[in-house]
Amino acid sequence: GEKFSVKLKSAVKKRDAYQCQLCKKKPSWTKLVIHHIDYDKRNSTLGNLVTLCKACHVHHHLNTSKDEQRKEQILFNNYISGKMVVT
Repeated sequence: GEKFSVKLKSAVKKRDAYQCQLCKKKPSWTKLVIHHIDYDKRNSTLGNLVTLCKACHVHHHLNTSKDEQRKEQILFNNYISGKMVVT
């Protein structure tokens, strides 16, 4: 996959309109993080990365059940599929 660089993270945030894809808030730039949808840090492709605010990211990793995490993965994948449609 691609290198998990500042440039790549910036591209993901831009694609996601600088908005958390769970709570839909637009916090300050510093409160946004990039989440690996499949939890594989080596898989840093645009299709596996999504913008979350720090609060949702922490909640996602610490407080969600495996079932909820799977539902969120499907949600993220559907969102990205829609963003990556070639016209």
